[in-house]
Amino acid sequence: MPRRWSDVFTLISQRKAGHCGGKTAPADELTWEGIFYGQRICVVSTVRLLCGNMAHFLTHSGARIGSHDWNLVGSYFVDLVVHARDPLAADQLLSLGQLAMTEDTHPIFVRRKGQTLKYSLSVPLQS
Repeated sequence: MPRRWSDVFTLISQRKAGHCGGKTAPADELTWEGIFYGQRICVVSTVRLLCGNMAHFLTHSGARIGSHDWNLVGSYFVDLVVHARDPLAADQLLSLGQLAMTEDTHPIFVRRKGQTLKYSLSVPLQS
């Protein structure tokens, strides 16, 4: 089994995904290719806010103006979307997520192409 993400995958493209004018900020979308469990796969990684933008809407407007002691949660997670000819099994997806944790310490969610984020697998922290 490979020891690091970079042992298996090569970065083939990088772009900004999302809207750049308006309320949302563009996020880095990285596309990786490599051989995993004997097949060539493509993985698209996107950084997403951990809390979404709900904290902004749940804080009343008076608290958002001026120098108040409130702040949005500043953390994020990595969303990995796997494009493969033969879909990877759940244990293989988790193994892929564990491999991604060798390069990033933030929470990682893995899903197959076509699945919504709701059905992604949360990769447990390595002990």
